[in-house]
Amino acid sequence: MKNVFLIVVLSFFSCSIMAQDVSFGVKAGANFSNAKTEADSESATGDVKAGLVLGVFSRMMLTDAFAIQPEILYSQEGYKDGKNAKMNLSYVNIPVMAKVFLAEGFNLQAGPQLGILAGKKAKIGDERVDIDDMKSINFSLNFGAGYDFEQGLSIEARYCLGLTNVDDSELAEFLDMTTKTRSFQLTLGYRF
Repeated sequence: MKNVFLIVVLSFFSCSIMAQDVSFGVKAGANFSNAKTEADSESATGDVKAGLVLGVFSRMMLTDAFAIQPEILYSQEGYKDGKNAKMNLSYVNIPVMAKVFLAEGFNLQAGPQLGILAGKKAKIGDERVDIDDMKSINFSLNFGAGYDFEQGLSIEARYCLGLTNVDDSELAEFLDMTTKTRSFQLTLGYRF
């Protein structure tokens, strides 16, 4: 797992060197996540859990209207199940976003994301419980919009659609049950 992370980080910085107009930055914001569970023809969606998202990015302008933006983000995710149960997941997410600028600063973006599980705990009532049966990798597709200001500030809204069944328990396998993450992010960034 450490080798995969090292390769991604090295690729992040080597791709940045190849582009003509490159800027680096930091970003932080709020993450609103839940999960959708499906078994047979039934499905249920957990209540939204708020968390933080923060990290670094590199914006590489390939043309005046198109950029690639790889990022490395720490993201607090999970979901609530009623008032008494909460699933707390944290990921190191590595999205690679394609940004199409439609007007001065305004852009639409989309791209894949690799999530590496960094933490997993549940809270049931007042008791905290470790969770063992979670997959360590989560693939997602991200879609969003943003505005990049001339002074280096940026604001983005992004939806992250999980594609991986994150539940690795024997019960989920027996019931043919899948649990996939969903999140909506609002972030503020600054390019140097």
